[in-house]
Formats: sequence, C-alpha cells, structure tokens
Amino acid sequence: MQEECIQQSIANTQTISQKKTPAPLPIESFILPAIEKIQNGDIETGMIMLFWVLDQRPNNYAALSWYGMGAFKQGKPLEAVKYFERALEIRRDDAQLLSNLGQAYMGAGETIKAYDSFSKAHALNDNDAEAAYYLGYFAEQKGEYEKAKSFYKNALQNNPHLRNAYVQLANIHHLQDAPKEAFICLRRAKELFPDDRDVAFIMGQFVSKNVPSWHLTMLADKPRNTAYYNALKYHVTADD
Repeated sequence: MQEECIQQSIANTQTISQKKTPAPLPIESFILPAIEKIQNGDIETGMIMLFWVLDQRPNNYAALSWYGMGAFKQGKPLEAVKYFERALEIRRDDAQLLSNLGQAYMGAGETIKAYDSFSKAHALNDNDAEAAYYLGYFAEQKGEYEKAKSFYKNALQNNPHLRNAYVQLANIHHLQDAPKEAFICLRRAKELFPDDRDVAFIMGQFVSKNVPSWHLTMLADKPRNTAYYNALKYHVTADD
C-alpha cells in the first residue's frame, strides 16, 4: 500500500511538472512577429529576435532577408548587403530580394553592382517598380533618354506613388524641350504629394523658368481672371 502511494505521488509530481513546463516554441515561430516589428517601426526589437533565430538557424532565408531589410532601414547599407547576399545564396531567383540588394548597393556607393542586381531583378519580374525606376535612372545618367522614359513609365505603371519617377521623367521632358509634358508630370507629383516641400520647390523652379513673368502677373490678377471666367460662363462674345 505504501509503495502504491509513493508511485502515485511520483506520477502526480510528473503530471504537475508537465503542466508547469510547456513545450518550447519552434524557433521559426519568432520570425513572423519579428517581421511585424520591423514593418511597424520597432526595427531594433525585430532585429534582435531575428538575430536569435539566425544564431540557431543560420541559413533561414526569411530571417536573413528581413534582418538585411532591418539593417537597410537603420541606414546600414553595408550590413544589409551582407545579409541580402547570404539570402541570395539560398534563393537566387527572388526578384524582390535582388531589388532590395540593388538598393543596398546604391546606399553603399556600389553602383556597378547595384545596376547588375536591378537588371537581374527586372529580368525576373518586369513589374518590379523599384528595379525599373533605378534602371531608368542609370539610363538617364548615360543620356539614353528614351530608354529612361520607358523604365520610368514602367515603374509608375506598377507603383503610381513613386515620387522621384515623376520628377526624373519631368526632367527628361524638360531636357527634350517638352515643357507641357514636364509640367504634367510635376503636377501629378504635386497632386499625390501636396505637402512635399521638394516637389513644391521643383514645381516653382520649373514654372519660373518656363512661364513668362508677364503671364505670372496675369495669373495673380484674380479680379481680372474672375471677370474673364464669368464672361466665358455666360457666353459673352467680343461683339457684346
């Protein structure tokens, strides 16, 4: 009887111990919360979590990619390159990763490597707006304006909110003596980013260079313009 009690006591202790000590979570279960931290601005916490994952799983593709993204967001392009390249060794056909690597190379001043990464990204996925934008930038720098315009338009087609693509496209139109097309690009940028000081400044510079001063004076004459508007509204002609 005493032996049965002892055995029952041991069994109860084991049961309690099992209840108090839950099974450890898989290491991979920390990746998604870490990514959410980075996306929501808590980059440091997210990177700490991913660093712990990589300590246990050094070849985890998602952890490598997002650790690199966290480093890039922190303004550490060289560190970002290191982790993006490690991820690329695992999966070489990821257009988004190649585009991210290209941007990190740009931040590190490695323009030749950046061009190579963007070219590979665009070849894998011609809907990648960032890759198309930077390829347009490289073409513009070489004076290949038609090629640059094609890339910029492709970028805007896939992401209409790329501010710099509108500005660069407007610059090419200006160089090609097409002020109307340039103005349309800048006006669209101003509509999308009404509070952007850089866009407002560029718009002001463009207007001052391309619109005659006498026309600006006329535009500022609100009473006169209102009278013209009312005349046109009621179909007043020169004979009236």
